[in-house]
Amino acid sequence: MLKVPEVTVLILADLDLPDAVYAINKSCEAIEWGAAKFIGSKKPEGLCDQVVYEETYPIQSINDFNFYCIYNLSNHIRTSHCLLIHPDGYVIRPHLWDNSWLQYDYIGAPWRDDPTAYLDPWGKNQRVGNGGFSLRSKKLLDVPSKVTVPWEVNEGDFYKHQNAGLYNEDGNICCHNRHIFEQQGCVYAPVEVAARFSKEVEAAFTSLQPNFDLFMFLGTVGFLIGVIPIMIGLLWYPFIKKLGKNSLNFFLAFAIGLLLFLGIDAVIEAGEISNEHLSSVFNGELLIATVVILSFLLLYGIGEKLIKKTNSSRFSQGIGISLMISIGIGLHNLGEGLAVGAAIALGQVALSKFLIIGFAAHNTTEGLAIAAPLTGTKAKIAKMIGLGLLAGVPAIFGTWIGGFSFSPLFTIIFLSIGAGAIFQVVLSLFNYMRERTESFSNVALFIGIALGLVVMYLTSVII
Repeated sequence: MLKVPEVTVLILADLDLPDAVYAINKSCEAIEWGAAKFIGSKKPEGLCDQVVYEETYPIQSINDFNFYCIYNLSNHIRTSHCLLIHPDGYVIRPHLWDNSWLQYDYIGAPWRDDPTAYLDPWGKNQRVGNGGFSLRSKKLLDVPSKVTVPWEVNEGDFYKHQNAGLYNEDGNICCHNRHIFEQQGCVYAPVEVAARFSKEVEAAFTSLQPNFDLFMFLGTVGFLIGVIPIMIGLLWYPFIKKLGKNSLNFFLAFAIGLLLFLGIDAVIEAGEISNEHLSSVFNGELLIATVVILSFLLLYGIGEKLIKKTNSSRFSQGIGISLMISIGIGLHNLGEGLAVGAAIALGQVALSKFLIIGFAAHNTTEGLAIAAPLTGTKAKIAKMIGLGLLAGVPAIFGTWIGGFSFSPLFTIIFLSIGAGAIFQVVLSLFNYMRERTESFSNVALFIGIALGLVVMYLTSVII
């Protein structure tokens, strides 16, 4: 067991006692602290042997909590530092503990880089940091007993919750009155150190309550961003069908560019969601890479069998390729639907409108990617509609899931699966082009792919 004798781990709680007990016990599983304390007006059940209960007056509100952290917490600390935890913020990766953190007087997860927020009295944006899981020195905790640290801040100050009369203790210490603590010799960790220490994760939001009208509304949104644009894109089929072989190959290369963009876009979007919403315990980058590779390998095997089956049946290889493209796009559109549904659930009206318009324009080009391999076949309208629905309908399910029960983890997984599927389709489509002709110039291939990437980029700009 790791030993950290210089630090007292503690939690201050009168509410959510079961969660608070779990948090302090979990934080003591793999680390032997200098001390471990549960502070509150009533002793909870289930504390582990390392944790000592210390009684205090009732903490009846969030303001009581904030006040206590600034002016009374020092009374419970005999070590050089304390680690203040919360029911929703506790030790999850004890093996990453770094004793070099003890050179600082305050470390908390970085706040967002917003020049209009977390301002000190001189208007400077202070990034460090969130008090929900924070390391504080005894020296910092003792400052209010030596000099005056104001409690109330000016009306309208960022650190006062609008219309709530709340005064954040971390905003007080790290922003509004930071200069007072620094004048007493306190050193705040730089943002790059704080980023290794902990990560601020947005609280979960309340899902929309299902009803028929909302169900139909979200379904309609999914239909508008998924099914309709792809069906419009499929209308390219008669035009492409009339072109010569080299022109057809150009459109196939164009489709590769479209799909490459979709795959890269899915990976980037998954990474953004991971950084904003996913705890570091999941190692989002590694999770995305793992799912993309596994999805690619699995669908590569399925795709090879599917193409062989189409070659030995009345279906053409082109239909097999288009089917794989539809599956890959469908998985990608599921992720897009999740994003739109979540934006609607969060009440982000402006964002949801931009997403709907942007995805609709964006997805129109996806129909072209499905249509291109069909040009060498006698595709029936029913088959084309089926392929379009396979690619577009998942967006409807995505808006339902995102609107009623959004999960960042599942969104990341679906986007990563979609990326792996699309990369597999790109490889299959490239092999299909190579089998069709050996005379297709590399220049034409490059131009087609590049144009596909550019077109997708331009349609994504409005999102």
